[in-house]
Amino acid sequence: MKGSIRKFKDGDVIYSEADPSDSVFVITDGEVEVSETGGEGQAQLSLLKRGDMFGERGLESGAPRGGVAQALGDVSVRVIPRMEYMAAMNIAPEPPSKFEGGFFEGLKKLLLGPALSSSPQGLKKEDGPVRSTGEPGVLARLMGAFGKSRHNPLYVRVAPLSGENGAEQTRQLMAVLKGLDGIRARTLNRPLDDHDPVSLRALMAANEDDLFIEAQNSPGETALYLRFYPAEEENEDRPGAFPKTAFLPLAGGNKEESFALLLAVILAAAPQFEGGKAVTVEVLLPEAVKAAQPLAQHLPVELTALERANLLFCLANALTAAARSPGHENLLADAVPIYRQALEILPREEAPVDWGFGQKNLGCAIQILIEQNNDYEGLEKALDAYGAAAKVLHNKGCPLAWASAQNRLGTMLYRQVMKKDDLGLLKHALSAFQEALKVYNRDETPLLWADAVSNFAQAAQILGEQMRSPEAIEKAADACRSVLEVRSKDEQPLSWAASQNNLGSALFLLGKMKKNTDVLIDASEAFTRALDVYSELGAEGMARVTEKNLARVESLLDDLAPTGPPKMKWEN
Repeated sequence: MKGSIRKFKDGDVIYSEADPSDSVFVITDGEVEVSETGGEGQAQLSLLKRGDMFGERGLESGAPRGGVAQALGDVSVRVIPRMEYMAAMNIAPEPPSKFEGGFFEGLKKLLLGPALSSSPQGLKKEDGPVRSTGEPGVLARLMGAFGKSRHNPLYVRVAPLSGENGAEQTRQLMAVLKGLDGIRARTLNRPLDDHDPVSLRALMAANEDDLFIEAQNSPGETALYLRFYPAEEENEDRPGAFPKTAFLPLAGGNKEESFALLLAVILAAAPQFEGGKAVTVEVLLPEAVKAAQPLAQHLPVELTALERANLLFCLANALTAAARSPGHENLLADAVPIYRQALEILPREEAPVDWGFGQKNLGCAIQILIEQNNDYEGLEKALDAYGAAAKVLHNKGCPLAWASAQNRLGTMLYRQVMKKDDLGLLKHALSAFQEALKVYNRDETPLLWADAVSNFAQAAQILGEQMRSPEAIEKAADACRSVLEVRSKDEQPLSWAASQNNLGSALFLLGKMKKNTDVLIDASEAFTRALDVYSELGAEGMARVTEKNLARVESLLDDLAPTGPPKMKWEN
């Protein structure tokens, strides 16, 4: 897309409300404020900088501009005509929505269907904005009823539904998505016929999309299934990871919570961002998922066991993702019972991948709570969850998820060894790490491989100490060295420092066993490298531990230092 360059002075209006949507803009220099007129005056929509695109909101439907774009200081933008942009983005022009009653009426038709949309129990136009059962006005804000927020939006591409009513259903779905705060939804010009992940990610990269949504009717046409494909390959080790089989069923009841859950799942299923989009997720996701939580207590009765379980898994995954937002860590405790509720509903044999991911994500949530609270009461529950996940995901076409369950199972076994000093548990942990390393490798999954090798090294070090085996400790030290070839001091400073500390510990034990001062000096140098990073980053707890380790090495070196006059050459 070439377009033409236009320049604006401070305060110049780039476009006004109700202007035709005939072009899209990319900022090449400066800043632009995009705002729209709400019920209480002008509300800022977003502050955009160099490289940001704006003005695409009305391109697909042909609707007029819904806001004002104004230059902040001197600004240069690339102006791309509507048809050139849509041709380059592979977008089909979308006819204007035929919904009467605006966004909420369209969503009611999607969720309830035409036959029920006029029901007295349905949402009426005069009812005004939907209200949450929790904080007043939450749902209205999430649905953009009072104007979109200023957060950088996530770009979502939607594949049109096929079938006789596909076009109408697609328009309904787009009306829903375009009302969600923090979301910019656009349609593809054809149904999705290639589900190859590589091809799909290439399509999203070409269109600069963050998430792809595919919708289809459920077998009984009682719900609409939404499947989510992030622009980056899903990290199946991530707590709250969505399996490829996951879907969100939208049904007729519990409309308010369903609105919020849809937004929450989009935010949770998207790639992990940095910068402005990360702020969007951190701000909107906790609020959306809190508004959706009542769904767990009154699931739509028309859903099957598989559909109810997937809805609960989506909710629990969104809670887990929201718990990463500062100040919302407590949401992780809410995810645990919802994972369990879903696992109780879903027969393992009916959907083993969904069930296995549910167990793994349950284990992740419990593990994080153990680490946050330093409370080891949940160890057995985490072990049970990871063990069940590893058993079910084996040979189910999910090697990375299976390896994640094995690595995490080994970590929890190792934690239990620290409590019980059980040699059998230690060997079990080593076996689990070795299983994970059958999948993780240095070339394709370097960071996950480094994590599993590091865990193996710690367990091997303890085994060597208990069995008085220099060979086992040497293997632990070699493993630490190989990890340091992958972990970077610049990119993963804390992990790099932890590996240096582990290397120092292994060398200390080895030097102590062999009374070898050269090995002990290497241990001292490794501890010093770790301490430098911990001190620089303000990791006070880890710095204190490393200082103690360093003091032990220096004390042993003093003990092993020769006393008395040195031997002469002829005395050897």
